[in-house]
Amino acid sequence: MVKWNDWDNMLDEIKKQENTFKSIEEQWRDMKYDEECKLHNDRHEQRLRGLSAIEDEVARVRSVIKQAQSDNEREKLLKWLSSVDPSKNYNSARESHALSTGDWLVEKSSDFKNWEKAPNSLLWLHGKSYNSPMSE
Repeated sequence: MVKWNDWDNMLDEIKKQENTFKSIEEQWRDMKYDEECKLHNDRHEQRLRGLSAIEDEVARVRSVIKQAQSDNEREKLLKWLSSVDPSKNYNSARESHALSTGDWLVEKSSDFKNWEKAPNSLLWLHGKSYNSPMSE
């Protein structure tokens, strides 16, 4: 039963209930805000992972392009190197070969003898072939 003359106590109870509801509402609002923040944070991290994957793919594509360019340069170099027919030079040299060809190098050159004895050494020969009076 409610006492009809106890209005002050009833108003106090109603105010207490209102305060309790306000507190619950604030907690609920804070909880919803935290949930939204977590959702936003999760979306942000997901987008960062997506961007990282894109960055990795761009780096891979750059590497493939660089390799393709390198392969293209190599192909150009090989074409340039193979554009000369060495058989013409070889056949010409074989036709002008005499038994004494190269004796000046093999038998008389101290540089050649040093090169022949030294392991891992290099001997660079450069010149033009011609018939010299000494070879006859």
